[in-house]
Amino acid sequence: MLEKRSPIGSGVSSMRTSAISTECFDQCIAHLWPADQAQIYRTLDKLQAQGWIDCTVEIQRDRPNRKVYCITEAGAAELQHFLAS
Repeated sequence: MLEKRSPIGSGVSSMRTSAISTECFDQCIAHLWPADQAQIYRTLDKLQAQGWIDCTVEIQRDRPNRKVYCITEAGAAELQHFLAS
């Protein structure tokens, strides 16, 4: 259940790159839910599949492309529901 309603949602309150989300996770959530980077990305994929976040790829020239995540209206509603419960 924790993974389904992941606290990662709090790290995706606005547009974020995966690197920033990982940093936010480490600073804000890791003490509640220890997860490695692979777990974070699997959870982001699941949140996207559920329609709770959107992901776009930002093309970069001198660096690897990066993913930018943004919470959807449905994701914000689910996060509010989770926080209220």
